[in-house]
Amino acid sequence: MLDVFDLSKALARLPKDNAEAGRVCGFGGFDGNLPAYLAQHFDALRAFYQGASRRRLAVVTWVD
Repeated sequence: MLDVFDLSKALARLPKDNAEAGRVCGFGGFDGNLPAYLAQHFDALRAFYQGASRRRLAVVTWVD
C-alpha cells in the first residue's frame, strides 16, 4: 500500500499555515517545513518496508 500511496495529495490537504498544519497532525504546532519533514519520514518508512519485503522478512508491531 505504501508504494501506491500518493503522499503529495495528502500533503496538499494540509493547512498552509505551518503552526495550524502541525496542530492538525497532532504535533500541537510545528516550527519548520512540515511537508518536507513528513515526506522525509514517509520515505524512510517506505524504504524500510520495501527492504523487509525484498528480504521476505516479517515486521511485528506490538500495541498495548
